[in-house]
Amino acid sequence: MTTKQRLTASKLVENGGNIGKAMKEAGYSPATAKTPKKLTGSKGWAILMAEVLPDENLIRTHQGLLGSYKLGSYTFPVSMDDKFIKKIFKNLVGFKVIRIEVNEKNKICFFVVPDYPTRRTALELAYRIKGRLTISDPDEINRKERMDAFFDNLAASLPN
Repeated sequence: MTTKQRLTASKLVENGGNIGKAMKEAGYSPATAKTPKKLTGSKGWAILMAEVLPDENLIRTHQGLLGSYKLGSYTFPVSMDDKFIKKIFKNLVGFKVIRIEVNEKNKICFFVVPDYPTRRTALELAYRIKGRLTISDPDEINRKERMDAFFDNLAASLPN
């Protein structure tokens, strides 16, 4: 791998992932920077990425994202029975009650729920890596519609 490749990788983090901009800042010509595939498709870049982003770390992080949760809370009247509150959350897919706190006026139920936006992003990435989802330009205007269509088609193809 070359010094320019290493410099590009470090500049990539600084400018939010814009590889063309990072290439220019690392000293590549504007013409080369317009075709980042020349860099990202090289053996040197593959070696550098294996060093900087080992697959084991990526897999571990990706698995964490696929199983991510977020904390939530909901306020109930103080008169509401704890068992009833827990029953409400038991019927919600993926929700798990952590605890219920009581004050003079309310009961606050703290719970965890799957972080669906994060999980969806992780799934999208996994499908893209496996070549089952291709988007030519991630910033294209109709990206959300194409993603929705992909997942709708995928869900329709699964057995009931």
